Amino acid sequence: MMGKQVMVIEPSRTTRKLLEIFLQRDGHPAVLFDDYAKAIKALSLPGFQIQPPDLVFVALHPDVKDSYRLLAYLRRQRSYANTTIIAMITQEESAHTELPSVVQAAQAITLIKPVRIQDVLTLVSSAPEHVVYNLFEATPRKVR
Repeated sequence: MMGKQVMVIEPSRTTRKLLEIFLQRDGHPAVLFDDYAKAIKALSLPGFQIQPPDLVFVALHPDVKDSYRLLAYLRRQRSYANTTIIAMITQEESAHTELPSVVQAAQAITLIKPVRIQDVLTLVSSAPEHVVYNLFEATPRKVR
């Protein structure tokens, strides 16, 4: 059985690498980005829209507006309507006044940094997989 398709957008090289190692070790292919604009560009490509990630982990920063734009982009695109979004924030950032409304508008799950690997793996295993409907098949099938 193949794992969930995961995307991680995290400026911290260390956090990105740790997430990649543990996700892949648990059987979940991961695509990683250190830049929000590059992630948005990649998400706009047909390949991602045809086979969207099951989960997207986004390091959300109040002072980096591209992180907000990324969340908004995911929710505006029909292709990502069923993608589980996890907003990773620090305890200090959680007190930022506009952050809760941004997370709520994106229908994201909040994960406080530093993240615990077990929490990440639990979120991944509990997220639904995307189902693709083929007009020529009688029943839907999971993408993988």
